[in-house]
Amino acid sequence: MSNVLKLAAAAAILSAACAHRDFKEHRLCVVPAGAKVERFELSSNSRHVALVYSLDSTKFVVVDGRKDKAYDDIGKLVLTPGGRSAYVAMTGGKNVVVEDGRESKVYDAVGPLLFPDDGTKLIFPGKLNNQRSLVVNGTEGKWYDDVTNPVLGSDGKRLAFSVKVGEKWMTVVDGREEKQYVEVNPAVFSPDNGHFAYAAGRDSQWVVVVDTVEGKRYDRIILGPRLGPGAEHLAYVAGRGKKMFVVYDGKEGEEYDFIPALLTDSSLTFVAYPASRRDSWVVVSTDKPGKTYWRIRPPVLGPGRHVAYGASPAPNQELMVVDGVEGEVYNGVGTAVFSPDGLRVAYAAGQGGVQVAVVDGKEDRTFYEAVGEPQFSPNGKRVAYAARRNGKWMVTVDNTEGEPYDAVMPGRFFSPDSRRVVYGAQRKGKMVLVVDGRETGREYDAIRQVVFDARGRPQFAALCGDTVLAVTYSGN
Repeated sequence: MSNVLKLAAAAAILSAACAHRDFKEHRLCVVPAGAKVERFELSSNSRHVALVYSLDSTKFVVVDGRKDKAYDDIGKLVLTPGGRSAYVAMTGGKNVVVEDGRESKVYDAVGPLLFPDDGTKLIFPGKLNNQRSLVVNGTEGKWYDDVTNPVLGSDGKRLAFSVKVGEKWMTVVDGREEKQYVEVNPAVFSPDNGHFAYAAGRDSQWVVVVDTVEGKRYDRIILGPRLGPGAEHLAYVAGRGKKMFVVYDGKEGEEYDFIPALLTDSSLTFVAYPASRRDSWVVVSTDKPGKTYWRIRPPVLGPGRHVAYGASPAPNQELMVVDGVEGEVYNGVGTAVFSPDGLRVAYAAGQGGVQVAVVDGKEDRTFYEAVGEPQFSPNGKRVAYAARRNGKWMVTVDNTEGEPYDAVMPGRFFSPDSRRVVYGAQRKGKMVLVVDGRETGREYDAIRQVVFDARGRPQFAALCGDTVLAVTYSGN
């Protein structure tokens, strides 16, 4: 029997061994004997799978069953929801970008790749003879001493990037070179794509440039800029001397020693940020400082402009603050999670060596060794989280505990209609799909990223022996 027939026969046996009537399985590829699987990646909708494996000191990429040629090494790989693929491959000390199996021109260096989900543009800086050019869909642009920070507008049409000419830097927007500076930061587009902005430095001073117009000069620009729709609003963090402050629509806020983050809503009509002065911290929302604490965790901005953060009034004490209202004091609290409408909030909290989930300010009934980040269902009515007890992991849904497993796969638990709870779980080296608390009776060696199709059926990629499968579960 030929090697090809042997491989096909082995794949058929593996698929038969893994078969189950509620599972529709499509074989994507078979990993050769002796090969080591290095990466197993999925598109964001889990409908396409890319596999990177090594064999005899070479590496291969397989995308939806299409095997590309061998390379010395494989860099970053991007897989779009439509099944298009791109990655950096190295061979003989040179680099190529492989797009849907087709090689680009050979470069001394390439990357990073910019390949949006719609798959209409593949963008990367390519280097040859110490010069760099931005390559867009295989077409090289002007050559510079350096090219960095390519950024697309949300419409996928506008393009900005930074370039170096001699000792100067400038921003290129839609092919037009802007003013030269000693330094420039990455550009941003407004949500409506009608305007752009970036921070630039020269003569020990920094400015924010909006549509070629320079703003006020500062010693430095720390964060931002952020642009609102129509460039009606502008926010960034600037510095003068040893102090930092937020600049919102040209107005300087109160000075602080440190401002590590800037939170804004999509319209940029709401701005919040954590700030420290001497040995205390505060969260400022729309120019109104909250209560002062010894330490705070990074704040979370939820739907409806709700703000939550962990705060420590003293060492070994921490509580959750939601819209200025303090919760119970614990030894520690996790990151707050808001429901989709922003009206509910949940988080993990720890006290005396145990942890508990806190939902809407009330503790769940059971304490654990560890509690994962809670999740709200899409309709905001249900809550689920993974938790560990006695070294075993389980998923708790609406205060009801699931079966214990060696591990529970991270990811979203709820179906789009909020009715089903689905996750992958591991026991004794095998993985199973768990639906509404019941095992579905089918074991795999690995399960990756469960999503739901248009009919609400769970879909995922799985490894069974040496066979990579695309799986749809149709059981009740």
